[in-house]
Amino acid sequence: MSIETEVKDSMAYIIWHFYCLWDPEHGFEVITHKDRVIDIGQQVDGFKIYEDNGTADEVTKRYEERWNKVKKKKKWWRFY
Repeated sequence: MSIETEVKDSMAYIIWHFYCLWDPEHGFEVITHKDRVIDIGQQVDGFKIYEDNGTADEVTKRYEERWNKVKKKKKWWRFY
């Protein structure tokens, strides 16, 4: 179980990890918020938390800004 930092209605999201002892590849995960299931699968998509609490656009914008900064960096051989 992991308690996420993202909150909605003053309640955190929880990701439950279920593992199969005899075959670790066949476990599954569940994202919950209060009494709702947000996502379930072999590996859940954490971005669905942002979609659920309405901050997906902000997160996408921040990611794009960071990516643009990385792309603008000079090549390693240019010193000027």
